[in-house]
Amino acid sequence: SFPQEVYNGIIHYELFLRYYRQALLYSKFPYAYHTVGSSFAVRSYIYQKQGGMNRRKAGEDFYFLQKIIPLGNYSELKTTHVIPSPRPSGRVPFGTGKAIQDWLENSSALLTYHPQTFIDLKEFCEQAHLLYTNDTHTFSESINAFLGQNDFEQHLDEIRANSATPSMFIKRFYRWFNAFKVLKYVHFAKDNYFNDIPITEAAKQLLQLMKKEAPHDDATSLLHFYRALDR
Repeated sequence: SFPQEVYNGIIHYELFLRYYRQALLYSKFPYAYHTVGSSFAVRSYIYQKQGGMNRRKAGEDFYFLQKIIPLGNYSELKTTHVIPSPRPSGRVPFGTGKAIQDWLENSSALLTYHPQTFIDLKEFCEQAHLLYTNDTHTFSESINAFLGQNDFEQHLDEIRANSATPSMFIKRFYRWFNAFKVLKYVHFAKDNYFNDIPITEAAKQLLQLMKKEAPHDDATSLLHFYRALDR
């Protein structure tokens, strides 16, 4: 049992997590899985082969899964669920506990990434396969600026040189442009192009882009709708 303010906070935070995952799906990013606040299991030999869990103070689940998911044979288990505690915590710099603590201290709407970020990302992902042979490419301003800061042309040449087929190219491409790189782009776009907006507004706008409509636009109704999308 927690105060109602805590439950209000976790509703908004879970909506944020599910919004981000659905935004990646909308963007056609191939590894659009829940990697924060998730429960997961891996086989022992895979765990050992990847060097075990890292020792980061936060986000260790995210970074660990970035090594696991691209290996293949990764899937989602949707026949059960785990309900973590929404207790506030300042033990780590980010995550569920920190998000709830910030919610209680700030008493303001939870902000998240603008949907335009994912419109630009979608344009990029949809053209990725063309980069195998095409030297002429035009992307949005936010994508171009991000790629320019991350030596994209150099990495693209290296990926091409080590890819004998289009399928190998795509596999290597997304090994470089992985979920961590995507998150870096999202933060770059937030800092330089698109201001954050309230999660409820972002969630509604994304549904419009996906040509879906929730029955109501309050946070709880939106969360139930996004949960249904994840089933």
